[in-house]
Amino acid sequence: MAEPLRLPDGTLTRSVTRGTQRAAGVLAALGIKELDPPQPAPKPRVVTNRPARPSNSGRFAAEVSNLG
Repeated sequence: MAEPLRLPDGTLTRSVTRGTQRAAGVLAALGIKELDPPQPAPKPRVVTNRPARPSNSGRFAAEVSNLG
């Protein structure tokens, strides 16, 4: 499935190529009228009071570079 793209105005969209006339004919023959993919439910915002921990990635990189 295509990853959503964030537009400059903040809205999310999916990059999907429109189907061919033949595909449209097949979908019409099957009675499928809704062509847009379902929209995912919005995710609830999670708020915590826990302070952010400092990153150790710089220290780890220094230790790995010394393994020589």
